[in-house]
Amino acid sequence: MSTTERRLAEVAMDARWSSLDELEERQWPPVASRIQEARLPTGLSDSEVARRLGLTVESYRDLERYDDETFSVISLRDLDTLGKILPC
Repeated sequence: MSTTERRLAEVAMDARWSSLDELEERQWPPVASRIQEARLPTGLSDSEVARRLGLTVESYRDLERYDDETFSVISLRDLDTLGKILPC
């Protein structure tokens, strides 16, 4: 992760307590594509990862589509679990 991406991630984490308007204006680190890229080599389907996280398939798919979902929707506990399911 570059210094710029780290800064963006830190700002994004601070945004968890922002208003919806502020969230929509933020620039997010490119994590959605990284989550998908981490999943594909494991051979796990998106529905299997969703099941292991206790999320709906639609909610998990949003993590792979929208960068802000990782910072504004999923809990830190689920994010930690995701990191264990999809080790990099």
